[in-house]
Amino acid sequence: MSPFLMGTVLLLFILPIVGYLFGSFNSSIVVTRLFGVEKDIRSMGSGNAGFTNVLRTVGFWPAVLTFFGDSLKTVIPLCLAKAIINAYLFKVDADSAFSSFFGSVAILLTGIFVIFGHIYPCFFHFKGGKAVLCLLPLTLIFDFRVSLLALFTFLMVIMLSKIVSLSSIVGTLSLPVFNFILGFVEKRDFRYIAATTLLLCFISVLVVYKHSSNIKRIKNHTEYKIGLAKR
Repeated sequence: MSPFLMGTVLLLFILPIVGYLFGSFNSSIVVTRLFGVEKDIRSMGSGNAGFTNVLRTVGFWPAVLTFFGDSLKTVIPLCLAKAIINAYLFKVDADSAFSSFFGSVAILLTGIFVIFGHIYPCFFHFKGGKAVLCLLPLTLIFDFRVSLLALFTFLMVIMLSKIVSLSSIVGTLSLPVFNFILGFVEKRDFRYIAATTLLLCFISVLVVYKHSSNIKRIKNHTEYKIGLAKR
């Protein structure tokens, strides 16, 4: 194996592990304990170890800290991965097409493992949250346009439905769609479009799968709506 290929494979192995370890730090569990909450957030409210459940069951400031904690645990490994990838590609003098392809794939792989860590944290018995909050910084770092389009979709759905979970699901599923469309509009290399869209599809399916209980409640018209008492 050539040194270039070995370095590429090594990065694709190490960076996701770093992402998973960062993702396994669950902000909602740590923050609620710091605020003196005796019960585990996973046994309160919806049972989800995430921002929305903290806001509903514990309060505003713990939710704010959870928001920033989950955002930072995504941003830090992705920025670290991006810096390492750029330094490596500069050192080996890789061509621009490969740099774009490899850099994007490595970022998304690292992000996938951050999400894995959030959902299945090794530090908290592999029971975490739904990772919607991790998606925003991940997609902003990957491609801010895809992120903003998905965020716009989220906001439109929440304005119409008043259901956070439904908006999260639709916004998440829109990510690979917008990435695919932008790729073709910009006439990007097909390998780039295919690889990044497939990885975003995988992320979307994983996050939507974690919303299976919400989907059942949406179908039964019993899901919580903003501004209405929970039935």
